[in-house]
Amino acid sequence: IGIFVATVIGVIGWWGVDLFVLATATGGMALGVGLALKETLENYFAYILIRKDKVFAEGDRVQLESGYNGYVHRITPRVTYIRHALNESLAIIPTRQLVTAEIVNFTKEINLVPAIVDVGVSYLNDPKQVASILVKVGQRALVEIKDSKGNHVAVQKRCPYLDQNKPSCGCDKDIHVDIDQPTVRFNKFNDSSLDFSVWIYVNSYGTQFKVKSAMRLIMYEEFKKYDIRIPWPIRTVYQGDEKREAQEIAEYESKRKQVMDEFGIGDLARGEGD
Repeated sequence: IGIFVATVIGVIGWWGVDLFVLATATGGMALGVGLALKETLENYFAYILIRKDKVFAEGDRVQLESGYNGYVHRITPRVTYIRHALNESLAIIPTRQLVTAEIVNFTKEINLVPAIVDVGVSYLNDPKQVASILVKVGQRALVEIKDSKGNHVAVQKRCPYLDQNKPSCGCDKDIHVDIDQPTVRFNKFNDSSLDFSVWIYVNSYGTQFKVKSAMRLIMYEEFKKYDIRIPWPIRTVYQGDEKREAQEIAEYESKRKQVMDEFGIGDLARGEGD
């Protein structure tokens, strides 16, 4: 190779070509080609990194920094296609941008997704009774909600089919954490309602939306059956007697003082320097 290069340089010099000018032109041409191929090479190496590190793959549900949420449709050395979750659009993104961007992957190594339904009930209903009915709603959801193949979509310790002497549908497979469901929580005293939530775990991010819808239908049936009321927004117009209310509140003054003496007031009366 060295002999060949020397021969070429000798011939060029014999032709009278200025080697300095030639070197300058060759360097400029190489720089121009390098700049032209910069993005192409970045995309290609990004493609290799994504495939090697398995950051995401075709079929994964992801969310981009822009908030765009969808499924990875296709990854190429130039661009990556993200299909919107509702099939509304197709995002085409240079592959190199996905290596440095913040991406949320809802699919990778996650087979346990909570399907949470929030609901508010009337202050006239007993919260303990409401909690029991919501547990019933969750238990019905575990058994009744299935996919098009008849498989339960909720992840559970024991497949309901086993109690019917049928083979498991697979909803009780590959569970590596201890889960106790359905879970019911009393979340908040809201302006017009007592706020609860009930959730069960499903096997994929997309499945939770079908389960939430089905749980609301079951919840409506159970609430109607037991007269658990979902209140309209309420605003109370104050027309009271302040003197009378002050007297009523004063009747429990001694009891409140006993509570303060026994439990104190925590750190409410302490300054930052104490």
